[in-house]
Amino acid sequence: MKHVVTLLLGCVCPLVVSAVNISFLDDNVKSVCVQNWDTNGDGELSMEEAAAVTDLRNKFGFNAEIVHFPELQYFTSLISIASYDFYSCKNLRDIVLPSQITSIGSSSFFGCSYLQEIVIPNAVTTISENAFNGCNSMTSVNFPNGLETIGDYAFNYCNSLQSLAIPSTVTSIGLSAFWGCSSLTTITVDPDNTIYDSREDCNAIIKTSTNTLQLGIATTVIPTSVTAIGASAFYGNTRLLTIDIPEGVSIIDNSAFSGCSSLTDVKFPTTLTSIGSTAFSGCKKLSSVLLPEGLKTIDQTAFQNCTNLKKVSIPSTVTKMSYNVFAGCSKLAKVEVASTTPLSIDASVFPYRKKATLYVPQGCLEAYKSANVWKEFLNIVELADNIITATVNPEQMGQAANLVINLDNDDFYSYHTLQMDIKLPENFTFDADNIVLSDRCAGMTITMLPLEDNVYRLTCTSDNTSITGTSGTLLTLKIVNNAASGYNEGIVQNITLTDENSTLHTLDDATFSWSVIDFLPGDVNHDGFINIYDVTLMIDYILNLDPMHFHVTEADMNDDGFINIYDVTLLIDYILAKE
Repeated sequence: MKHVVTLLLGCVCPLVVSAVNISFLDDNVKSVCVQNWDTNGDGELSMEEAAAVTDLRNKFGFNAEIVHFPELQYFTSLISIASYDFYSCKNLRDIVLPSQITSIGSSSFFGCSYLQEIVIPNAVTTISENAFNGCNSMTSVNFPNGLETIGDYAFNYCNSLQSLAIPSTVTSIGLSAFWGCSSLTTITVDPDNTIYDSREDCNAIIKTSTNTLQLGIATTVIPTSVTAIGASAFYGNTRLLTIDIPEGVSIIDNSAFSGCSSLTDVKFPTTLTSIGSTAFSGCKKLSSVLLPEGLKTIDQTAFQNCTNLKKVSIPSTVTKMSYNVFAGCSKLAKVEVASTTPLSIDASVFPYRKKATLYVPQGCLEAYKSANVWKEFLNIVELADNIITATVNPEQMGQAANLVINLDNDDFYSYHTLQMDIKLPENFTFDADNIVLSDRCAGMTITMLPLEDNVYRLTCTSDNTSITGTSGTLLTLKIVNNAASGYNEGIVQNITLTDENSTLHTLDDATFSWSVIDFLPGDVNHDGFINIYDVTLMIDYILNLDPMHFHVTEADMNDDGFINIYDVTLLIDYILAKE
């Protein structure tokens, strides 16, 4: 503290004026302040001198030496933090803003990468564009009631920011205001806000008038009332793993998921009509893209640099694919198109086409082989229809046999539901306790409902799993019968599959047949012969070795309800008598 005493000669009443100097925490900050606003030249900055400052005049911008500046609160004549005032102050860790300021200017704290926390004064109504862009150590920010505008890119790459609470007074949130804030776990909007909302506790910011999701995070659950995913809504969110875009969404805007480098799976709605430029650019873990029927336009660079993308399915409704849609997708090996007429595209759409196989609809092979760009794919093949086959094992059955259901497909679809009706002849039924799903259907839930006329409706549904692969068994069912011997037929009908885009696929009926024969006592393995192999199986059964293909009815030689050494003796006697 210094005391300035002025003596007036000839006066017996001295006047004492006290000026309080500011004690700075950071010598580098003090140096700048004294150099610019020490009006009395004493090498200090007083409260009065600080209070007289109306403009910082960018005297701190690009200063990498300053670390602490809580004393800014004493600059009580400042009404704004001007553009670039603290631009690229890389080591600035804390600052206290004057309570009377009403605005924070563009790029004012841009690149302050060590700034951990900022308290926005209650009088602030505007945070301008890029104001805190690149403040990647900032863990929290308070928005005061009275704040009206958050500018474009205002908090870009504040990737340590954990929560946002938007007050009721905010009327404008600019383009990509929170790009790359990948650590956000909660987003709320004051219920009294009439411009934005976070309906259904969705952890997102939605523009109410257009039902456009403007900002989403890894924990966002998109409400079914949303109709568009806004520009840069999930941009740079490296924690986003999967996203389920609900029915009703028609637009995925520019850069909506760009830079979501951990995103592995996207479920697209059938209502989708357009995908904007760079919408999924840089989604490096995305391996398969199955676009829905109804989609019309895919803008430039939409999937650029999806470096792990291997499969793409383009629906027949697409009328425009702009340049570089799949640029940088060096692993893209399979492209399926559903249109019977080759779409006119630029060569940049599929730059790695000479290493990929193109699948086209039946009867369209020659059209694609002669079409510009398309004809340059490594291979062009026609898509095979999806086929259900059903077989009975063994083909000759006694009281029981297995019905094996197989699906052959083209390796592009991932099916999430399966339904079919299986009609059996009279006196045949299924053993409900012996329905076995294959590994292809792992995680699916199966139900069987008896209908009229000996028809059984079988339904499989999945929980984040799907049926994939080109061919193989789906499930095995055990058939039991009380029928007389003879030839029999069954049919699998009304077969439907729903893929991950909720598109319904209807398959042709499949018939199956088998012969029922009356197996003789002693033919315990139902191979049509009675020999030493049947004796071995019977002994294994008695020893509890659980032999395969063992049928108890034919093993009970004396029909006493038990399988024991007496049945073995009778079986051996029968074999010896035949010989």
